[in-house]
Amino acid sequence: MSTPMVFTAYVDSTQMGRQVRARLLDLCAARDVRADIRIVDVLAEPAEAEASNVVGIPTVVREQPRPRRRVIGALEDTRRVAEALGLDERLDDADGDAQTNAGVVDERA
Repeated sequence: MSTPMVFTAYVDSTQMGRQVRARLLDLCAARDVRADIRIVDVLAEPAEAEASNVVGIPTVVREQPRPRRRVIGALEDTRRVAEALGLDERLDDADGDAQTNAGVVDERA
């Protein structure tokens, strides 16, 4: 397996957290990608959600590798979610440039 991708998922319930975690794990496993997933319940931790500029639930942020990318909303369209989070890309480009897809926030740091 490759270097892990680090994700933060912002949800509004334990049930949604379980669903998002399961979906991400399935997407990553299908692509031989290790996933480190942190779940943040925005009802329990509203300040963290606000500090991270979360505007919709669920929001999944790929924290590592850079650049950060986020997907907002349902994760049903497996192909689009995988593409948006860069699961199908090889992010070994020396200068960190990666394609930016429509509907994806590419947060270069």
